[in-house]
Formats: sequence, C-alpha cells, structure tokens
Amino acid sequence: MNRGNSVRYYSSLLRKIILIIGDIICLYLATSIAMALELGNKQTDKIAFHLEFLPILVIMMFFMFNVYGLFSLIRKKLVDIFLNL
Repeated sequence: MNRGNSVRYYSSLLRKIILIIGDIICLYLATSIAMALELGNKQTDKIAFHLEFLPILVIMMFFMFNVYGLFSLIRKKLVDIFLNL
C-alpha cells in the first residue's frame, strides 16, 4: 500500500470511528431523555435500572446498522437512508 492509499484508509477509518461514537452518544442521550420525560426526575432508581441495559442496546444498534448498511461511508440519498431505517 502506498502512502496516499494508507492516508486515505486511516482518514476513512477515523471518520467511521467518530461517526460511530457520535451514534452511541446520540443513542445514550435519546434514551436518557426519554426515560427522564417518561418516569420523571423523582424516580431515579428506575431510570438507573433502565440505563443498565444501554450496552445491550448499543450492541443491537451495531448489529442492525451493519445489517442495513448504515455504517457505509458511501454518500447516499436521504431517501435511501430512510428506506434502510
């Protein structure tokens, strides 16, 4: 592999890692906000119980995103992304 291809590979890999981390953060935030809105701030023990299952949710997200090709860095039309979802 020459230097140009390796730089392109590592920048693509870095971009993919950043996007995956962003997806995980969005998943955690959305789940936390939904739990807080649904259960209220007074029931923090129930919120903590549900947040313990977030790692399983992240694993399921990886599996489903991979199955439907949403981890691909190829530019897609917005319609194609929504059809995959």
